[in-house]
Amino acid sequence: VFAATSAFAADVKIGFIVKQPEEPWFQDEWKFADVAAKEKGFTLVKIGAEDGEKVQSAIDNLGAQGAQGFIICTPDVKLGPGIVAKAAANDLKLMTVDDRLVNADGSPIEDVPHMGISATKIGEAVGQTIVDEIKKRGWDMKDVGAIRVSYDQLPTAVDRVDGALSVLKAAGFPEANIFDAPQAKTDTEAALNAATVVLNKNAGIKHWVAVGLNDEAVLGAVRAVPEVCRIYCATANPTEVIVAQTDLGRAVLGVVDGEPPLGIETTADIADRKQLLRQIGYKL
Repeated sequence: VFAATSAFAADVKIGFIVKQPEEPWFQDEWKFADVAAKEKGFTLVKIGAEDGEKVQSAIDNLGAQGAQGFIICTPDVKLGPGIVAKAAANDLKLMTVDDRLVNADGSPIEDVPHMGISATKIGEAVGQTIVDEIKKRGWDMKDVGAIRVSYDQLPTAVDRVDGALSVLKAAGFPEANIFDAPQAKTDTEAALNAATVVLNKNAGIKHWVAVGLNDEAVLGAVRAVPEVCRIYCATANPTEVIVAQTDLGRAVLGVVDGEPPLGIETTADIADRKQLLRQIGYKL
């Protein structure tokens, strides 16, 4: 029985399509999917698809490879009906992660299995951290502005930022000091452009905080602040700042971000890395 099961698993091919393959979040999802593939004995096909056309092409690609199904985090949840139809046309099973597919009327496509995250809970944790930081710095909340950097076409984006703002308001943050900065896309440049408009219109605010869908949204808001000359790192890793002092003053020489590597890249690791880069569209 074991031999038969192993032989069957070896023939199974599952695709994993993500909308932003270069982002750490999706790199981690792929990494753990690789672990599952090795444990269960199936082949994982990783594909980056940043827009609807590339999603359709990726699904056809998987069909041509003889895959049995795929998992997707779509670049646009409104592509749902098209993705479902294309999967059916290629006789592929379908499952979504992170962002749930929706019908034309905005309702979730219930027939597609979905594994999501609690974006609201994540947002609430962010909001509590901001409240704690405001108190730690001794700021009066009436002097603080909150930039809501969000891509409202994405339900998880709305859940995340609104979760953060709900905690702020519950702590006494004035609703009049919350400013919308809608993004055209979900990258840092779009966030910077959106936040710049808010900052320019509200020069009287003494202190600013920002909430957003992802790291790029918040980083864009930080870069929009004129007083910010340079960003040395944006990370959740343990960090150390190296500061030098001379007769002229002090200077930041650099930042130690994270911990030492756990190993050395082998020839097999290099081959895997290059294969991944080719799969997500990078030219080597």
